[in-house]
Amino acid sequence: MSKAGGFAKAYEKQENILNQKVQNQTFSSLLRSSKLIDLGDPVGKIVIGKIFHIVKDDLYIDFGWKFHCVCTRPTSRAEEYVRGARLESLFLKTNNEK
Repeated sequence: MSKAGGFAKAYEKQENILNQKVQNQTFSSLLRSSKLIDLGDPVGKIVIGKIFHIVKDDLYIDFGWKFHCVCTRPTSRAEEYVRGARLESLFLKTNNEK
């Protein structure tokens, strides 16, 4: 008996996936176990982002989350904060906090 080739192995793998029992999960249970919710509270975390837009001294930073962040350009080494630059930042508060 010969060994199964690449196509045969892929076909068997797909057949196994199709034959597995599909679990019925609710939307809320899927959302709770998603990576988006797993991020938790961003306050106090060090995040890495990329500056994608600048208006005067306001830096628009994309951290890869649902919303971007707007920060004031630091006065020290201000010339390093240009469009496309990557940076690390400590997340201090959200708009909902005072």
